[in-house]
Amino acid sequence: MIKNNSIHTIANDLGVSPTTISFIINGKARENRISERLVERVEAYLKKIGYQPNLLAQSLRTGKTNVIGMLVEDISDPFFSAVARAVEIELEKSGYSLFLMSSSNKSPNAISILEILSLHGVDGFIIAPVPGLEPQIEKLLLLKKPLVLFDRYFNYIQTCNVISDNRGGVFMGILELYNNSFKNIAFITIESDQIQMQERYNGYLEALKHLKQGYEIVLHIPFAKTHMEMLLIIKNFLQKNRQIDGILFSTNYLAIAGLHALKELKLKVGRDIGIISFDDNFHFGFINPPVTAVSQPITDIADTVVSNLLSALKNNQKCTPKTIMLPTKIIKRASSLKTI
Repeated sequence: MIKNNSIHTIANDLGVSPTTISFIINGKARENRISERLVERVEAYLKKIGYQPNLLAQSLRTGKTNVIGMLVEDISDPFFSAVARAVEIELEKSGYSLFLMSSSNKSPNAISILEILSLHGVDGFIIAPVPGLEPQIEKLLLLKKPLVLFDRYFNYIQTCNVISDNRGGVFMGILELYNNSFKNIAFITIESDQIQMQERYNGYLEALKHLKQGYEIVLHIPFAKTHMEMLLIIKNFLQKNRQIDGILFSTNYLAIAGLHALKELKLKVGRDIGIISFDDNFHFGFINPPVTAVSQPITDIADTVVSNLLSALKNNQKCTPKTIMLPTKIIKRASSLKTI
């Protein structure tokens, strides 16, 4: 039979009061003048029995769980996993744990996840929101819950937002291709109304205007397509637009599908076509030729998100509404260089 290791049973086993055990567990031994010898004895016993505090009970006593809920689009995506790991490291420095979940970019999933996080009494929220999540965000704001949105946000809701310069990143990428003698540049992106994707598209249009190219070559691919479906769509697009000699992909997974499509069409990257991906990928440096990428500042995003959230938690208030835009940079590799 598994023993229920409550504070009362632990106190009974050690022959001390439940209040003393509670003080030690909650780090209040010194201020309550509990001897170091007794603290060591209790801590050794807690370690021996594998005691884990009841977060719900702790929350009821203190109003805090020291847990932050984080909602991302896809945990397996290199961008979101990298940001989440960096956030986790920063939160641990301040004594917080991270509860990470992904929405698959589906509103019902995101709504359910926020309900789960709320039921678990998390102290704050870090959210990459999906369309349809607006009522839940507004409800959290009314409850004065500390929350930070990142990667994307809603223009008409007053939130603290941390984003990358999506427009500027794509603008730089198009100019990089053009300056390396790729003149008929296409933009392959996801069919989405989300602000970060719209800004990447706007960056493409702005670059064309700057270069005085009066026509756009754009492919919008529906979001929920498999890798093979994306490959076939891109392949068909390239076959119909043979003038294309450069492509900027708005996400790294689109770039991977595009590379496979180019291989099937026997088009050589660098010689026949130059490519750049928005968002780097660990594997891009090892592909032949290595893939140029517009890189988002992962560490800066995580640091900015956490600092704004911790500031609100410290002051027991919701985060100050503002939008913080962080610069992107181009990691130049061979895929955007013209070869003969």
